Amino acid sequence: SVETAYIEPGSPSQNGCCECFNARLRDEVLNGEISYSLRDAQIQIER
Repeated sequence: SVETAYIEPGSPSQNGCCECFNARLRDEVLNGEISYSLRDAQIQIER
């Protein structure tokens, strides 16, 4: 059986792979742009 585990947001010691990916995405894509909505951010990521 598969169990869901709660992981604290921003906890690289608990989920290093995802936290590393999220940090790189934020640094390389999202920090250089202003997003007024979630849809704006999605469009920026897809570019």
